[in-house]
Amino acid sequence: MFINISSIFSQSGWILQTSGTTDALFDTYFFDTNTGIVVGGTATNTAVILRTTNSGFNWESVNPNTNILLRGVSFINASTGTAVGGNFSSSVILRTTNSGLSWDSLHNPTTNALRSVSFPPTGTGNVGYIVGFNGVAMKTSDGGSN
Repeated sequence: MFINISSIFSQSGWILQTSGTTDALFDTYFFDTNTGIVVGGTATNTAVILRTTNSGFNWESVNPNTNILLRGVSFINASTGTAVGGNFSSSVILRTTNSGLSWDSLHNPTTNALRSVSFPPTGTGNVGYIVGFNGVAMKTSDGGSN
């Protein structure tokens, strides 16, 4: 009996991967073990959205359609998601309906920087929450459609 030891590889702990950007990255959302989205940027008007389809081995830059720093990302399902962010005097809410390939701005009722977005686990409907600076808290019941 022959066992090829070189083909047996056990990994433990965290492995550093190359994102392709030097900007700060603040949040990540993975649909499955292969496909995920990362958001970030800088406080000096740079937004970053990266997307992977191979478990983070490679990341592609996606046009965020904003220059405002992004801090949070969450998805209702594998295609529909929301990203939020903000800087000193403005904020943004973005939405995708094609798994993060493109993003559009949504109506935003505040200029306070937004920090986090969350949609409860699948099966709870389209309820979602956004929080940010100065006690800002928002809720949607339509998945953030408007």
